[in-house]
Amino acid sequence: VPCLALSFISSSKSGISERRLVRDAGRENVRVYGLSESMMEEAGDSATVLLGFGALTEEEIRKGAGLLEKAWRKK
Repeated sequence: VPCLALSFISSSKSGISERRLVRDAGRENVRVYGLSESMMEEAGDSATVLLGFGALTEEEIRKGAGLLEKAWRKK
């Protein structure tokens, strides 16, 4: 997992797996990282992703947010 100066984490309580959140974001060409990738112990049922935005413009952040909404709401 890269070191990101400006980032936030988002957790899903909808029962969708972390792996699926990452995969579906990737299908929209948005890269997010599963937080469990950086954990030393098993995360269990955690569905938490890391979203970095430090190198993005405001326009790119807005576009990415829209793409994530599209990816994650089509369930």
